[in-house]
Amino acid sequence: MATLTQHPCPTKFVGDMQDMILTSADSVEFQLKQAETLVLKETYNPANGSIRIGGLDKVIDTCLYGELKEIGGQDFISASFNFLVDGTSVFTNTLYASHQRNAFDAAGAKMILTHGLIDVCRPGTPHPLTFLASGTAILYDKEGNEINSCSVGSVTPYTDNCDPEQLFPTNFHLGAYIVYNCGGDTLKTFIDHRDYPDATSFLFLNMYDAPEVLSTKVALVVKPQSTDDIGTSFGEDRKYHITQADEYNAESGALYTRAEYAQWRDLVMSRKVQVLWDGRWLPIIITKTNYSHTLRKGSFGGIGFSFRMARQRDNGMITI
Repeated sequence: MATLTQHPCPTKFVGDMQDMILTSADSVEFQLKQAETLVLKETYNPANGSIRIGGLDKVIDTCLYGELKEIGGQDFISASFNFLVDGTSVFTNTLYASHQRNAFDAAGAKMILTHGLIDVCRPGTPHPLTFLASGTAILYDKEGNEINSCSVGSVTPYTDNCDPEQLFPTNFHLGAYIVYNCGGDTLKTFIDHRDYPDATSFLFLNMYDAPEVLSTKVALVVKPQSTDDIGTSFGEDRKYHITQADEYNAESGALYTRAEYAQWRDLVMSRKVQVLWDGRWLPIIITKTNYSHTLRKGSFGGIGFSFRMARQRDNGMITI
């Protein structure tokens, strides 16, 4: 008979998973089920009386994913998993998507799915936040006086557009910051009222596979590029199969907290990113990153990155 000696799920996030360790004198059949769907079935043999099952985070990570949306339910970002040994359930856990461990959340207590504890938003720009339960948003002025409040989130994982103009349409212009409270988790969002005429917004899936938006402070720089084949026709070299592959360079601008830096790092490492252009979200592929991590005067410098437009089934490559 096998006995569980190390629990693989110390928190509810997949990125925190550890190896599962069993003590057993005999081989065991291990199964992992998502609801009634069999995800993994393997037989393990003991070494010195114990069995170590690793890599479960990579397996479960493929079962969970978030949707890139400004608002709406996140139906696939979490699921219940049953761990069985020799056909008997050892334990059942509801797990949430996470590609890595959050250094700001060692206990895995996050209920607002963003990397840090502080962020920045701009009125009129989408600011999606994903909540694991219903919560409240409280608008404060620069003196710390409460101006207004409203409900956010839902009883199940839900993405709300927390643009101050959407949450507090009548008095957002008086606010300096918003505090979100959800299930004991708190996020403080500073409202940047300054105008950035050349700002560009990017919608991406963060480390929790939850949608988030970050905006640059300066204009994009484009470098015209193309891919082609060169061949010889009647003794003359010519280009064939020319494909547009312009590359765009973006710069975050100065970052002032480690939390800001962590969010931008999530962006450049994201599996799915879109850029807002002419009122439409267009898919992009980030090709290169340029980290600048200056610690003097409380500044982390900025993060620069390059991207190209992603090819789409219906209309090929889009140029912005």
